[in-house]
Amino acid sequence: MQRIQKLLVITAAASAAIVALSLAGCGKVGEKVPSAADYLHDIDAARAKVKEYQGDPAKLQNDAAVINASQAVAKLGSDRVLQCWGKTSAERHVATANTNHECLDAQGFKR
Repeated sequence: MQRIQKLLVITAAASAAIVALSLAGCGKVGEKVPSAADYLHDIDAARAKVKEYQGDPAKLQNDAAVINASQAVAKLGSDRVLQCWGKTSAERHVATANTNHECLDAQGFKR
């Protein structure tokens, strides 16, 4: 019985260590990862994060910030989202400085 209890304790400790090591690679403790909506409001940062990923995809493939930034950039393919940078394609210059934040909020992409 004691052997089984020791084995369970060792297994639990090993599992906790694996989880701790896995989380260590996800960023600093308490660091807020921007959501896809956050990245839509700061589309320049989203593009920069995607570019960073392209420079080292093996290292960043499971990075939550990269995933969210990629989702934000992908949403630019939707006319519904693109209208937050201008009604017509001639008016659109998709950059953080030109973002209609109220439009994005109304589309459900609140920060």
